Amino acid sequence: MEKKKNILAYVRGLGFRIVKTGIAVTLCLCVVKWLNLPHPLYVVLTAVLAMGASIEGSFHMAKNYIFGILCGIVVGSVSAFFLPGNAGAGGIGAIVTLYLCSLLHLRGAEALSCAAFFSVLLTQSASPLWRLALDQAGGMFLGLFVALVVNLLIMPPNYAGKILQKYRSLGEIIMVLPQTEHKRECLVALEHDVRDLQNYTMLYAAEPRFMRGETGEIKRITELSGMLQELLGELESALHIQERGLSEGQAEEAYQYHMEQIERLAAVCFGKGDRVSK
Repeated sequence: MEKKKNILAYVRGLGFRIVKTGIAVTLCLCVVKWLNLPHPLYVVLTAVLAMGASIEGSFHMAKNYIFGILCGIVVGSVSAFFLPGNAGAGGIGAIVTLYLCSLLHLRGAEALSCAAFFSVLLTQSASPLWRLALDQAGGMFLGLFVALVVNLLIMPPNYAGKILQKYRSLGEIIMVLPQTEHKRECLVALEHDVRDLQNYTMLYAAEPRFMRGETGEIKRITELSGMLQELLGELESALHIQERGLSEGQAEEAYQYHMEQIERLAAVCFGKGDRVSK
């Protein structure tokens, strides 16, 4: 058990995306050999380029990748048909390919689209051009499919767990804030944790529904984003007044108002407002 934990810790340090990319490349090469595909380079290249940093990123980009590959294959086929072996065709074709990606809003697919273009233009083959284009398109779609499957099934991120962890961290900081002498540092830590929590909730919401494992608590936390920002604003205002001094009656009144708002918001977000205000 301890050895397994050490291996997982090493993998986390190396980076899950790097490990997944290696697994995807290995699977691609195995499938290429099994199916005896003629052009393995672009299969592997597609798997590397399409390996997203997250599951939702991969799935959201899949449509762009597919149309980007198709654009590159079409432009490459036209260039190879009319200007075979022409250096100028490479530059002009790359410009056209990138322009099509921009025109069709295929964000993030530019590299794959260019790879598809050059896979047809630069590959020497005895097969007819149409057969070469189909082979390259099929191989690149295979690489894309393998990357998506690996990202989905192997070491998927646990955003629900990260949301709960950050939420509890926020609650702990809120609890110690009144007693600590380092209120400004605590406030900075709160802002950092709130940003992380908002990022995790967005990633969680973008996940395929069957992967979420949604619970009532997670749903409630994801709905608190606006209130947490409001709570940060009230804490910042109260701390600013406190740092300037509470000697003036108006300042004392404003400070009490902000503390009441903090108590109210903390009670809604964490159920501990009475303890925060003390």
